[in-house]
Amino acid sequence: MTAEPFGRLLYTDCRPGTGRGAGGGFQVQAQSAGVDSAQAAQAVGSLLYEVQDAWVVQRRPVEDFPLGFAHASGAGGYGTAQGRYVGKEATGGRQGNHLADCLLTRDPALYGTIRPAQLWRSPFWRETPWETADCPAFDGDLEPGPLTLDAVTDWARSRPDRGPVLARLLSVLEDPAGDHVVIVAGDAGEAMTWIAAATLLLPERRALDISFKVFSTSPLRSGQRVVAAPADLNPQLGPGRAGGAFLLDATECTADDVARSERAQFLVGKLTGGCDPYDLVDAIELAEELSGGDWPGDIAALHTAWALTLPDDPPADPGALFRWLTGAKPDQRKAHGPAVGAVLLDSAPTAEVLRWLDGAVPGGLDLDRDRVRGMLLEAELAEVHGGQAAPAAVLEHVPLSEQSRRDAASKLASAILLSSGETDNGPVDAGQIDLVLRLTRRHGISLEPSPLREQLHGLAVAWADRPRAWDPAGWALRDYVLDLTCDELRERLVRRDPQSMLDPLRAFAPLIGDRITDPSDPLCPHLQAAAIDRLNSGQRRARVSDLLEDLRRLGQPGASAAAASLQRVLLLWGVVDADMAVTFLTTLPPADLNPEIARYAGDFLARSEPTAGLLDILANLDKAGRRPPSPRLTALIDADHAVRQFVARAGEKGSSVGRAVDLLCGADPAVVIIRRDTIVTALFTTPHPQLAARVFTEFPVTRMGSKRPRAVESLLEVVSGRLNRPATTFDEAVGTAIWCLRILAYPELLEKRENRHAKLAAIIRAYGGTLDQKDFKTWGADVTRHLDQQSRYEWDVIFGNGAKRGGLIQGINPWRSA
Repeated sequence: MTAEPFGRLLYTDCRPGTGRGAGGGFQVQAQSAGVDSAQAAQAVGSLLYEVQDAWVVQRRPVEDFPLGFAHASGAGGYGTAQGRYVGKEATGGRQGNHLADCLLTRDPALYGTIRPAQLWRSPFWRETPWETADCPAFDGDLEPGPLTLDAVTDWARSRPDRGPVLARLLSVLEDPAGDHVVIVAGDAGEAMTWIAAATLLLPERRALDISFKVFSTSPLRSGQRVVAAPADLNPQLGPGRAGGAFLLDATECTADDVARSERAQFLVGKLTGGCDPYDLVDAIELAEELSGGDWPGDIAALHTAWALTLPDDPPADPGALFRWLTGAKPDQRKAHGPAVGAVLLDSAPTAEVLRWLDGAVPGGLDLDRDRVRGMLLEAELAEVHGGQAAPAAVLEHVPLSEQSRRDAASKLASAILLSSGETDNGPVDAGQIDLVLRLTRRHGISLEPSPLREQLHGLAVAWADRPRAWDPAGWALRDYVLDLTCDELRERLVRRDPQSMLDPLRAFAPLIGDRITDPSDPLCPHLQAAAIDRLNSGQRRARVSDLLEDLRRLGQPGASAAAASLQRVLLLWGVVDADMAVTFLTTLPPADLNPEIARYAGDFLARSEPTAGLLDILANLDKAGRRPPSPRLTALIDADHAVRQFVARAGEKGSSVGRAVDLLCGADPAVVIIRRDTIVTALFTTPHPQLAARVFTEFPVTRMGSKRPRAVESLLEVVSGRLNRPATTFDEAVGTAIWCLRILAYPELLEKRENRHAKLAAIIRAYGGTLDQKDFKTWGADVTRHLDQQSRYEWDVIFGNGAKRGGLIQGINPWRSA
C-alpha cells in the first residue's frame, strides 16, 4: 500500500440525485477525496468510453459490445480507465449508456513496473456505479489482467510476422513527436495486446506518457497518441490509406512501412528470440538510467544495459559498451563503470579499448590493473606483429606483481627472438625489433640484453646500413644497441673506404658523439668532424682550439698521433676552413702539422688584408721561429716588430729618441694604422718631451696620388678621440690640450706638408668650440697655466688672441728670441 493511493472517479448516466451534478444525465457519478478539478477534467476529456453508434443502431446485444480502455497523461497527471457499454440510460428507455471507472494520480511511481495497457480486464475495475457520490480511493495493489509479460511474450512469438510490425510500431512510439497511431482490430483485446507489447518495450516512465484509447469513434481525429478502431466499422482504414498517421492492421498483421530503429529491432529481436522477458524489461529500465535522460539517445546505453543484465553472455556489440563508458557522466561511470569494464575485459577488447581502460583506472575506474596492463601489452604486441607502432607515450607506472612483470618480459623477449631469420632487412626483422623495443619502453619493462645479443646486433647492422631508418629515442636497451652500433661502425671504418662512411657517421654523430671521447678511438675524429660540420666558422675555430688543448694534455706520443688523425679526418670531411687552418698552424708543433693544412693556412695569410688579428698571428709565428715564406708577410712581421720596439723605447728613460723615431718612421704605414692606439698611448706617456713632436714632424709625407695609407691622419684621429669622446674628464681634456700645444710649439712642425700643424690645432679649436663661456674660461685657465711661452703663443693663435705668426713665416723664431 502506498501513502498516496490512486484517486478514483466513475462516470456514467445518473438519475437525479445519484451523481455529483445538480441533476441527472451523464456526469461524474462518484469521486474519491483528493481528486482535483484538473484530474477530473482530464478523465472526462480523455478516458471515457466511446459508444459506436452503428452498433447501437444494429441493436447489438450489450454483452457483444467490447470493453473500452484508455490512458492519458497531461496537466492532470496520469489517468487510466476501463469502460463498458451498459445499454439503456438511467432514466427512460434510450440506448447509449456507458460507464468508465478511472484511476487518477500525479505520482508515476504508483504504476510500478506495470504498463497501463496491462491493466486491461484487471479484476478491480467496477462494472456498476457506486452507492454514493463519494467513493474510496484505490488502496489496493495494481494487478495486470490477462496481458501479463509472459502472455504478451507468448503472443509476440506465436506469429513470426508480428515481430517486424511490432518493431515499426515501437520505432514510431519511441519518438515523442512521432506520428499518430491507429490500430485497426476486430477485437479490442487484440488491439490492447499490441499496445501492451509496444509499451512493455519502453521504459516505465516513457510508457506512461503514451496516451491511448480502445475503441475510438473518430480514430483519425482523436487526441490520444494511439487509438484503436473496430475493423468492421472502418473498412476504409488500412496501411497506406491515411496520411499523417501510422496505420496498423492487427488482423492482417501489416502496417505502414516506416524505418525500424536500431533500438526497436534490438528489443523486438530479444522479445521474439527466446530471451527471458523479465531480463528484457530490467535491461530497458537500466538503459533509461544509463542514458542519463537522453532518451532514446545512443543505443550504446541499451547494449550496455543488456550486457549488465546478463553479464555472462558475450555482448553482441562491445564497441557500444565502450562508447557508453567513454561518454558516461562521472556518477554513471562510478556506479556502473567497473561492471561495464569487466564485461569489456571478457570480450576480447581491442587495443584502443584497453588503452582507454588503462588510462581510466587511475581516474577511479575500479578494475584489476594487473589484468588491464597485461591485456594491453598483448594487444599492442599483436599490433606490433602487424607492423603497427604502439603509441609513443610511456605508460603510467603500475605496481605489477612480480609474476606479471616476468610474463611481460618473457613476451617481449620472445617477440625479439622471433624476429630472427633472413628478411629483407638482413638476418633479423629490424623493423619488428624497433617496434618491440619501443613497446618495451612504453610499458616500463626491463629486459636482460645478453640473451638477445644476436638479434640486437642484427638491428645494429641494419641500422648502420640505414642510419636514418629508426630513431632510438623511444627504445628500451637504447645504450646497449648504441654500443653494438659503435662496434659495427668501427669495423666498417677498417674494412671500407672511409669516404663511404661519411654519410652514416654524419647521421649517427648526434647519437653517439658524447659516447666516444677517447682520441685514440678511430670513431672519435670522425664524430668530431661531424660535429664541427654543423658549426659556423667562429664556433669551428673555438671547437678546434678546445680539441687541441685536450690533445696537448694527452702528452706525447699520443697527442701527435691523435692530432695527425684529427687533421686527416677533417680534410676528408671537407670542413677545414681558413680560420681552422690558421688555428692548427699557430697551435701545433711544426712536426705535427699536416702539410696540406699548413699550405692552406699560409696561402690564406698571404692573401689576408693587414689586421690586428693577422699581426698577432704573425707575431706568434715569428716568436715560435716559424716565419711564413711570403715576402709580404715577412715585411708585416718586421714592421710590427719595429712598432713594438718603438713602443718599448718610448717607455724607457735612457733610450735614444732618434732611434725610436727612426723605427716608427721606417714601419709600414698600414701597420702603424693598425697599432695606432698603442702608439698614441706611448706618445702620451713617454718620458721624452720631444718624442711626440718629432714623430708628427718626421713621419714620412704621403706623396700625392699614393695608395699608401695616411698614417699620421690615423694618429691624429686617435688624439681627437681622446679629447672629444663622451667619457673624457675635465682633467683629461686639460692634459690632452697641453700635450697638443707643446707639439704645436715644435718649430719644424710648421715646415712639414700635409698641414699636420693646422690639423692638430683644429683638434684643440674643435674641443674649445664645444664648451660654453664659463667652461671654456676654466679650461683655458688650467691649460695656459702649464704652458711655456712658445706653447702659450700657439694657444693665442688658435683662439684669436692677437698673436701673429708672421715672424715665424719670415724665418724668425719668436720663442728662441724670447
